Amino acid sequence: MDNFDAPIKTHDRYITTIELQEKYSARRTTMEMLIEIGRIPTIKDYIDLFREKLGAETEIKDIFSQNNTNYYMMEYKILKSSGEDLRGIKVIRTSKDYTYNPITKI
Repeated sequence: MDNFDAPIKTHDRYITTIELQEKYSARRTTMEMLIEIGRIPTIKDYIDLFREKLGAETEIKDIFSQNNTNYYMMEYKILKSSGEDLRGIKVIRTSKDYTYNPITKI
């Protein structure tokens, strides 16, 4: 029995929860990013995600943990943004989506 019709998986999907710090408020939202199999998201992947989805040029400002755990959060500074209200971005958590199964063959 040949298994030629099985989908070929080339990327893993990660779901990240971010906090958008605006001029007078902050709101949380989720974004997804596709990362090659065998890799984990890097700072460059987050910068590319913010450039693509939010239209904002960013750089890393701080990496910190709460209560001395292995749970790290990242804070990004806005260098240039398409909207004037965006002041900063904080990555709250990122998790791998194990249910992701891309359709690569029709």
